[in-house]
Amino acid sequence: MSSYGSGKSPPTDTSFINRHSSKFRSYQQTAHNSVEATIATNSEAQATAAQTLATMERQREKLLNAHHDMDGINQAMDETKASLKLLQHKHWLRRKKLHLTIGFLVCCNVVALYRLVKCGGSFWCRYRN
Repeated sequence: MSSYGSGKSPPTDTSFINRHSSKFRSYQQTAHNSVEATIATNSEAQATAAQTLATMERQREKLLNAHHDMDGINQAMDETKASLKLLQHKHWLRRKKLHLTIGFLVCCNVVALYRLVKCGGSFWCRYRN
C-alpha cells in the first residue's frame, strides 16, 4: 500500500508542477531567506558571545587583582593597628611620667612653702638650741 491512502500513486503529470511552480519557488525563496537570516543571527550571537566572554575575562582579572591587593591592604592595616597600639602605649607612659614629675614638683613646692612659713620668711632655717 502506498502512502496515498487507497493505493493511488502520486500525480505524475507536469501540469500540476507547472501550475504550482511559482508557489514552490516562493516557498523555496522564503526558506532560503529564513536560513540566511538564521545563519546571520547565529554569527551575530557568536560574535556577541565572544565579546561577552572577553569582557568577563577582563573583569575576572580585575577581581583577582583586587583580591590580591586586598591581602596587601589587610596586612598593611594590621601593621598600622599594631603601630598605633604601640604609639598609644608610649603616649600613656609619657603621660604617667609627666604626672609623676608634676607630683614630685608639687611635693617639692609644698616642702619649700612649709620651710618658708616655718622659718619665718627665710628659706634657710637656723635652728636655735
